[in-house]
Amino acid sequence: MSSNRNINSSEIAKIAGVSRSTVSKVINNYPDIPEKTRKKVLDAISDHNYKPNRFASVLKGIPQKVIALYIHTTSNDTADGHMNNLDSAYMMGVVSNFIMATKQHDHSLLVEMIHEDEDAAEVESRIRDNFNSKSICAAVFVGLTDNSLFIDNLVESGYNIASIDRNVSQEHAAINVTTDDEGGAYRAAKHLAENGFSHIAFIGGDETKLSARSREDGYKRAATEYGMTPVVIGCGYSEKLGSLAVNRFVELSEIDALVCASDAIAHGFIGKMREIDSNRLDGIGLIGFENIAFNDYQNPSLSSVAIDYQQMANDTVESLLKPEKAVKVCVNTELIVRDSSMQ
Repeated sequence: MSSNRNINSSEIAKIAGVSRSTVSKVINNYPDIPEKTRKKVLDAISDHNYKPNRFASVLKGIPQKVIALYIHTTSNDTADGHMNNLDSAYMMGVVSNFIMATKQHDHSLLVEMIHEDEDAAEVESRIRDNFNSKSICAAVFVGLTDNSLFIDNLVESGYNIASIDRNVSQEHAAINVTTDDEGGAYRAAKHLAENGFSHIAFIGGDETKLSARSREDGYKRAATEYGMTPVVIGCGYSEKLGSLAVNRFVELSEIDALVCASDAIAHGFIGKMREIDSNRLDGIGLIGFENIAFNDYQNPSLSSVAIDYQQMANDTVESLLKPEKAVKVCVNTELIVRDSSMQ
């Protein structure tokens, strides 16, 4: 039966036949509460429409049920094409899946942006304040480069942290989340080779990021297996840099296929090549990485390596909320074959 008046935790405790501290532990998802007791408290809360005072919890030193998602961006990410900005299909896929994953675990998601030009000490101080004030109970970092050293300081301090695509020390409780980038790029290059392309090159991503190096390694492994000399065209994760990579590509007349480190690179490359040599573009086998929605509408439609962002979000959130932290989460990839990679 629902009550029309405000009810407090002491009354919930009396109704459920438990102590007030037990009610608090159930509300804050402590793991040491028997399921039978937890159910009694939750039933009482539901029946009487009890809404805990979250601000009072903070004052008592109980962390909010909020996970922060810190998105790190570089000048290459934000200066040009739309596909690497915060409103891109890639980033919105990450954010939307983390929103759903936190909601499924009765938590909220706080999203903040960190730019590479910000003072690292100020960034670190701001994040420490969020943890120390109990405003957040955990944090996820995505897009960090090798030079983002502030995260190592935070991990060393013992905060509840998961890092995506930037490994941190395994001596602490932090969680390393990596994608099967190497396997994805390997399967992409292998697919091209098995479809008759004999001179496959790789347009790389931002070398300060683990994902770019792993994707390059996967391509090189496949190229070597199929008797090819690896050819890497330096680039970065943006459409503009993808279009500039055309300048190097046109010098390599023997190349008949490309694995690109991101779909943004592939789209930039396609746009520029269509301007200067559409005939050669039509004969190139092409595969991107990340599988954004625009790929279906390219002509030809763009093959790409898809990342399982739902698994990334679910496994990361579950690992953060476990009493014993997982050391590593590996996110699956899948090659999505479309017209661009077929002879």
